Amino acid sequence: TALAMASATKIISRRGLPTLTPLSHSAPTRHIIWGTSRLRYNGLVGRERECAQVISAKSKQSMVGALMAALLLAVISLSACLQLPGFEGDPGLGLERVTVIQVADGDTLVIEHEGGGQDRVRLIGIDCPEYNTPEGKDAATYVRMLLPEGSSVWLQKDVSEVDRYGRLLRYVWIEQPANTGDDEARAKMLNALLLENGHAIARGYEPDTRYELLFAQLDAGKEPSDAERLLEEALELTRED
Repeated sequence: TALAMASATKIISRRGLPTLTPLSHSAPTRHIIWGTSRLRYNGLVGRERECAQVISAKSKQSMVGALMAALLLAVISLSACLQLPGFEGDPGLGLERVTVIQVADGDTLVIEHEGGGQDRVRLIGIDCPEYNTPEGKDAATYVRMLLPEGSSVWLQKDVSEVDRYGRLLRYVWIEQPANTGDDEARAKMLNALLLENGHAIARGYEPDTRYELLFAQLDAGKEPSDAERLLEEALELTRED
């Protein structure tokens, strides 16, 4: 019995298992062997649990990776949508890029969509003199100087889609804006430029009143800039011709 105990202790020590202390030297050998087997069983169970934890951690990492890949794919898809025909270069402002085909009068354009098809566009929030008046011809000439045939402009919708004549109701940007705030509108929106240079009056119609306050301020009067004065002088020369 003592020899069996010593042998079992050596085996346990070599396997890195805790040393088993028998209750007495007279304990049957089968108790020692059973205790050794139990320790081995517990060791295997512990290793299995460690493996299960590793597998679980790797599964979580795989799930996180899959979610990140799906998110990246969604971002790429959204970026592609912003580059669809008709919205080229639009920085998420909801503007449509079109080509000017004709200036009908000071506040009406004929445009062609990048996807095909033409429409007449009525500028929102302003009213130019009738084309058969000198002032009306001046307004149309001013627009033609800003937007020669083939020019690109960006259309911005307010609430209404069309007027009773079927014309698109839009704000017209002659340059792509960084944002749609008032400061950008003063510098780059045709509606505002016509008001600022005295070629139109402010005339708002519900529910398309996003820039109503700005247009009222511009209509009230503002000193023209040097560039605007030069443009007015060019218009005077056109009248003389």
